[in-house]
Amino acid sequence: MVSAMDLVLQTFIDCIFSIQRVLVGTTIAIIIGVLLGIARNFLPKKIKNNKIVNFIFEFPRFPPPIGWVPIVILFLGINEFSAYFIVFIGAFPPIFINTYSGIRDIPETYKNTARSMELSIWNYAYHVIFKSALPQIFVGIQVGVGMGWMSVIAAEMLSGENGLGYAIELYTLNLQFGLTVLNMIIIGIIGFFLSELVCFFKRLIIPWHDLGENND
Repeated sequence: MVSAMDLVLQTFIDCIFSIQRVLVGTTIAIIIGVLLGIARNFLPKKIKNNKIVNFIFEFPRFPPPIGWVPIVILFLGINEFSAYFIVFIGAFPPIFINTYSGIRDIPETYKNTARSMELSIWNYAYHVIFKSALPQIFVGIQVGVGMGWMSVIAAEMLSGENGLGYAIELYTLNLQFGLTVLNMIIIGIIGFFLSELVCFFKRLIIPWHDLGENND
């Protein structure tokens, strides 16, 4: 018979494993997704508007992340790197797409004004292009964190040895449905706070965006 204290400790450990996986996988997705999203905007128009190129860029966002789990396990095995990679697969597409869209949709007046001021390439790229796209990039990050969180739970349910997803699968197999529901509630709470964490960093990094929304 498992004591209440042991149950609380095990749940806490499962939370740490799941949160750590989603943070690592999503951080990698943010770095690569933002860099590739920026790079895509600097492709020549002929290549950027090519349907085959667009298919290659857009394809990864359509297959559900859980569908990649068996393939990842086949090639990488059951380990922490596999969990990070599955989170990356879930988080990367919205971050990459929103970074690309955010830069693509910057008004031409912003760009022309910046050019007329003869800004250096660095100042133009950072203060005009990157900062103007930041609100849209954060939209992608918020969606990516949510997708990454769902991905890691699904991966743990199918192939995990610990974590909240694994706990749900274990309690369900043992017919401990009360504990299954409890872990589902914990997953929802953590997912909410991860989303709020992204909003906190958004307000910290681009406070002017929230001021504009409040004025509206």
